Amino acid sequence: MSSRFAPVLLALTVGIGLAAQSQAQQAASADMPVGPDGVLSLKSAMTWVMEKNFDLRIKQEDVYIAQDDVEHAKGEFDPSAYASGTYENNIRKLNAIDYESYGISSANPEDTLFHEDNIRTQVGITGKLPTGTEYDLTTTLNRLDNDVNKAGRFFSPEYESFAGITLTQSLLKGFGTKAGMADLRAARVAVHISQRTREVEVINKLIELTDAYYDMVFGLENLKVKQQAVSLAQKLRDENSERVRLGKMTSTDVTEADIKISEAKEEQILGEDFVRERRMKMLKLMLNKFSAGPIPEFTVATELSIEPITQTAAQYFETAIAQRPDYLLAQDEIRKGHITVDQTRNGLLPQLDLKLSYGKGGLDDTFGSSYEEIADQNQRRLSGGIVASFPIGNHKALADYHTAQHKVTQAQLSLDELKTSISLEVSNAVEHLAALQRRLDTASQSRQYAEQGLDVEQNRLEQGQTTSFSVLDFQRKVSDARTREIAARVDLKKAESELWGSVGIFMTKNGFVTDTEPNVHS
Repeated sequence: MSSRFAPVLLALTVGIGLAAQSQAQQAASADMPVGPDGVLSLKSAMTWVMEKNFDLRIKQEDVYIAQDDVEHAKGEFDPSAYASGTYENNIRKLNAIDYESYGISSANPEDTLFHEDNIRTQVGITGKLPTGTEYDLTTTLNRLDNDVNKAGRFFSPEYESFAGITLTQSLLKGFGTKAGMADLRAARVAVHISQRTREVEVINKLIELTDAYYDMVFGLENLKVKQQAVSLAQKLRDENSERVRLGKMTSTDVTEADIKISEAKEEQILGEDFVRERRMKMLKLMLNKFSAGPIPEFTVATELSIEPITQTAAQYFETAIAQRPDYLLAQDEIRKGHITVDQTRNGLLPQLDLKLSYGKGGLDDTFGSSYEEIADQNQRRLSGGIVASFPIGNHKALADYHTAQHKVTQAQLSLDELKTSISLEVSNAVEHLAALQRRLDTASQSRQYAEQGLDVEQNRLEQGQTTSFSVLDFQRKVSDARTREIAARVDLKKAESELWGSVGIFMTKNGFVTDTEPNVHS
């Protein structure tokens, strides 16, 4: 660049520095992560978005809900303690069998009333094991007081006790840990799915932020070009005024410079509005609260270096299918589908349960002695049996099973489609990046040629060999060439982000560490 432009650039730099201080104060008041110079780095903006963005916070709640569902599924195997107490006070006539068995022979059966005053208590623990075994540990104590034992023929009152266990084991439907823990396994996979879904949303939001960020980089750099164009046009106008005074030019040259100044200021205003729009787009992604008033102003870092491409599209594709969260999400959907298939296949089986009960009882005239008999005497109570249920038709279970199979097929087809799409995305991103690199090289050459042409035309004007109109035209060409070069550089940087996103390494390339496996409560 010619040295004659140095004073203009120095004035612009000073002005931008003063503006940055004001912007830093405004951004700080809006609680934004800007530096003291008013500059917002891309990583700071990304970190802020991940913490503050409403959509991402909503998606995080989905993760919490899925984790709660895991705890809910675990609750199926939580034991339950129960207790009951019942008081009975009965007065009734005895039927013939009871009358004879109670041995009440001194009274008229038709006039005899039987009195009983009982207290019945029960305490136990019941639950289910992952194998499908249901258990019930129980103990009972009953205090029985009635006309029979009051007559002195037995203990008065009687203390009847029992302690035992009942087991119910599914032998077909619901048998084994695969069936018993299906809901829990599905809930754990659902946590993976919710976390993968949020990760996809995070990356999409950050890519959106990155595009807006680099658009703002373009806007700020382009604004500098437009401001410089205004300054150069003003400088030429001043020089032309001096030449008119000396009789070397006509007033027409000054008028042409005035026209150029107005055009350059118009483009500068448009450039300022472009920056405002891109700043607003970033603020919508970043802020989670705002009171109507002055819009916070800030600038962004203009680092636009490009990392060299070191791998082929095929190599990037292998990385993509190993790391892209949407591909891993599709695999998790298939895993969840297979769990449902197994669960519904088990649901086709008939219900066949083995039921076993074992316990011991005691009977005495005190609470303690009744319970001692449970351990000391062989008052065993043992039972066992089979309970079977065979659905006729079984249409619902068959429909559920076939639906689960179809959903797995759908998920597999979606995965295959996504794999093809990822392959095309990666190849396109690599080729797009290469094409934009060639565009940048060409744009840089065009800018250099335009600057050289302006230098030559400026020297010719000083020697009286051309008109100021021609110089103004070359200034416009230089301004346009610089804008095109900035646009090419920014588009190249955005294409690099597109490549990292398609490969699944966008987060790591921007300095964020991601877990290879989502967090699931054990």
